[in-house]
Amino acid sequence: MTNTKFTLEKKILTILSLWLSFIFVIISIVASESNDKFYNIGPNENLNILGIKINTYYKYFMVILCSVINSLLRSTNNILLGNWLTNNVCDIKYKFNPEHKILSYWITTISHIYTWVDWLIYYSLLLVQIDMFVIELFCDIIIANILTSYYLSHIIPNFHKEINSNPNINRTESIKIDGYIRLND
Repeated sequence: MTNTKFTLEKKILTILSLWLSFIFVIISIVASESNDKFYNIGPNENLNILGIKINTYYKYFMVILCSVINSLLRSTNNILLGNWLTNNVCDIKYKFNPEHKILSYWITTISHIYTWVDWLIYYSLLLVQIDMFVIELFCDIIIANILTSYYLSHIIPNFHKEINSNPNINRTESIKIDGYIRLND
């Protein structure tokens, strides 16, 4: 029997990787032949974010610092709080804890307000200059991978440990993790 686990995911990742490579090649060609202000790098007289002219390295550094912090908050909001709501409120198979009711509304409200403010800031940064896009992209990738690493090294092993140490769990029942039904190890 061949291992078909994650076959679809691998195909989709391959297609996405090829598509991204194509897009990056096209953008590189266009950027090398363009005088458009979008392809400038660093502070300059044309760099204007939310009405603020970013024409000094101090202002540019502050924008980058805010970008890094905002990427951390965006990933935390999306990965941690979004998943908490999905797993604790939206999952009809999960027995909802009434003590989480106020927390659920609080998370929903703050998360949505943050998402809208982030949307304004994010698109203001992404659309002004290519280096802002690259900075946001790399920050987002780094932070998302740090959070994924945390989940893989802390949350999932602790989940298995808790499941295996609980005598009230029927060992013949399957457990759903990351979209797949797995028998308890």
